[in-house]
Amino acid sequence: MGYIGGGYAEGLRGSTDWTRIIYEAGPVPEGVTGGSVILYGRDATSGTAWFDDAEVVELDEPMASISCEPTGRLFAELTPTVRLRARLSNTCTADPNDLLFVVKHRASGPPRELGHAAFMNLEAEIAIPTGDLCYGENQLEATLATTGGGGLLGRSFTVMRRKLVTVSPVEPSPTGVVGIGRPGPLKVRVTVEHQGADGAREYHARLSLWREGRPAGRVTVASVSDGSPSMIDVPVAGSAPGLYDLRCELFGSPSAPCLAADECVVTVVDLADRPKNGTYFGLGRVMMVDDRPFIPVGFYILSSLDGIPPVDQPWHWQEGRLFPEYYVPILDKLADSHFNCVIDYGSTVGGIGQAHAFMDAAASRGIKTIFSVKDLMEGAYWDIYTRNLPWKDLREATRNVVREFREHPSLIGWYVNDEVIQPGKWQGAVNVFRDVRAEDPWHPTLAVHYDYARLVKYREACDIIGTDPYCLTGDIH
Repeated sequence: MGYIGGGYAEGLRGSTDWTRIIYEAGPVPEGVTGGSVILYGRDATSGTAWFDDAEVVELDEPMASISCEPTGRLFAELTPTVRLRARLSNTCTADPNDLLFVVKHRASGPPRELGHAAFMNLEAEIAIPTGDLCYGENQLEATLATTGGGGLLGRSFTVMRRKLVTVSPVEPSPTGVVGIGRPGPLKVRVTVEHQGADGAREYHARLSLWREGRPAGRVTVASVSDGSPSMIDVPVAGSAPGLYDLRCELFGSPSAPCLAADECVVTVVDLADRPKNGTYFGLGRVMMVDDRPFIPVGFYILSSLDGIPPVDQPWHWQEGRLFPEYYVPILDKLADSHFNCVIDYGSTVGGIGQAHAFMDAAASRGIKTIFSVKDLMEGAYWDIYTRNLPWKDLREATRNVVREFREHPSLIGWYVNDEVIQPGKWQGAVNVFRDVRAEDPWHPTLAVHYDYARLVKYREACDIIGTDPYCLTGDIH
């Protein structure tokens, strides 16, 4: 016994006359014993909807053939365009002049249209620049629709955009923090994706440090291959403390044009400035807190709630303050358990004073905290997180909040991103990460996403990547 989810026709919005809606659901697998057609209104729908008859008709062939080339894994540097094509068949009774071929991109949030085209000689084509796709898995929804918006036929294709070359710090720290006077260079890993079934290909990698858009160090050139990752030493001696970008450019030969490039953040620090509460990664990438190994195990909470209300009542976090009567009992339970850490999503909701009270309460109980600045970004979902801060410019707010709490004894890290992947918001997420790192290189940053295929993108915006399993509910016992 099993269940197969169906398709969703584009419905109607607003007031309309009688409109015929046609949708082709795709081939039916062998062994299917039944099905259903559901007529309904989406969330927040109001008014009256009238339905006059519904029928299911078997077609000898699809109303249109829809294809995508290429699918699977691809690199923007080698495959600049993804092409989707539609060709109408004899079973399509609609007038081609009344049809559109529409392609949408599904990532986090609502689908985003990438393009549409009219039919000419029963055919339509849409070319999508590979650079418009996210790194990781992309779902492309190709739809045959009427000019009025009603969907007739849909197909989904999966395209996996990959980086041809990636560079990441390894030693002395996987976060790219390197101290002045520390013996040895910065060791990085350069990985070139293998492109086919043939043997390994040889390349040249050019690595250089940049600061504020200008070269800021010696250039390192090394031979690499797509057979296995290459470990390369990058000298940082003589570099002043500050935030740098390590740029890795890939060439087929020393005289050939650049094939691909990648960057990662590197921070040079003076070890004499390390605060007492500094967090770093020791041998084997073990997190060290107070110079002792520390594995953070805990919960996330929202202290701007005074409890979990019934589903038919408004969320109290909109009041814009933190509730000790909510978070103190939770901290007490954590302190009396094997848990040692907490993330408060509402860290900044009540302003600086209330945030200090929460951090002090955690510290007095031996609980470490990961402070949330994830909503201090352009395009954030809620203004409640910034309403009670004195700084209205979001980047200024981020920097000042970090300065305020970076030496707090309970702090072990910063929470900088929660499932943000939309192109219009991504630069804001990158800015939060870079601003936090510029003000506090002594504590790592954390981000999460529920879709593992998109995690590669997060290298640009955090030190530590986590996933959301959405599995734990209820009270803490």
